[in-house]
Amino acid sequence: NDTREARRAVVDAMPLLIEASNVVVVSVDRGNSAPRDNVADVERFLARHGVKARSEVLDARGSEQADLLLRIGHEIAADLIVLGGYGHSRVREMTFGGVTRSVLRSGSLHRFISN
Repeated sequence: NDTREARRAVVDAMPLLIEASNVVVVSVDRGNSAPRDNVADVERFLARHGVKARSEVLDARGSEQADLLLRIGHEIAADLIVLGGYGHSRVREMTFGGVTRSVLRSGSLHRFISN
């Protein structure tokens, strides 16, 4: 569940997020989920902990999810990308790749990946 993974990552990164001056919650719309509901849920969770955040929903049709996340990270000059890692089994990630592996291979931004 994308929301559960996101929430776990947010909880793990909360000490950093509380100190951040700008937090952007990003969800990737793959055409098969409710990304606006997911980002709204994470925003409410952050607000309950005193973190003011805004959200972005990116259309992933025709694009790689990791590329979209890294691109918006560069566009907003992010200091850190926080994400839940290995949402699929490790075997599937190792065989077919995945967002986690792609983001890890990119050395362009600091990453906080919660498993």
